[in-house]
Amino acid sequence: MARADREIVLAAVAHSGLALEFAAAELRDSWEVVRAAVLHTGKALQHASKALRGEPLLVLDAVRGDGNALRFGSAKCRGDRAVCLAAVAQNGHALLHASDKRRDDAKVVLAAVAQVGGEARKFLRHGFWRRQLLATSSSFLAL
Repeated sequence: MARADREIVLAAVAHSGLALEFAAAELRDSWEVVRAAVLHTGKALQHASKALRGEPLLVLDAVRGDGNALRFGSAKCRGDRAVCLAAVAQNGHALLHASDKRRDDAKVVLAAVAQVGGEARKFLRHGFWRRQLLATSSSFLAL
């Protein structure tokens, strides 16, 4: 069956990362296959095995191409500073998918603001951040 043929699946995900959805379960748990898929399309992470969605290096590959792929990473990855920084650098809206700890992390928040400006305010968790950013960020002054 083609769904279980490693070479066919590798060729398919190299052409369209979302083809990972149709791969056999054992291939959705293959580092090589999933990495090829997420390097093509970050959102392919949603079709990876639960174990691989918890691998920070693999999630990092996914969010570098699509910051919003962070939502498909495990809770551990959504709390990983390097993963969150890469995600918000690619798409500031990815802050929405970061853990509460990272949504309170000044470096992550400021990276999101640098990427999307004032739009980031809707993803901030606390009034404190809103006040701080309004006072210090020219991106917010234009609101």
